Amino acid sequence: MKQETVKVIKDNKPRLTEYEVEPTLEEAQKVVGGYVELVDLERLGCLLVDEEGRLKRKPINEQATKLYNQLFDGVIVGDAILIKPENRKEW
Repeated sequence: MKQETVKVIKDNKPRLTEYEVEPTLEEAQKVVGGYVELVDLERLGCLLVDEEGRLKRKPINEQATKLYNQLFDGVIVGDAILIKPENRKEW
């Protein structure tokens, strides 16, 4: 039997995860690592982020920051969830 090796690289960079179905509050809290804050991106949808991310000194999320900077100036830190407008219902 041939054995395959899978190499997993963990780089500690914050991730931007896109959800096609809205996550529950509990799922969102688990992904962002804390209390959830909604950042409304108008026509682009919304981001769910850790509301205490800056206090926790989380690293800048480059992908989420790029999206955010299409409308506003600033940075997004830590892991984030993107919900596109067509998938947004409760948030």
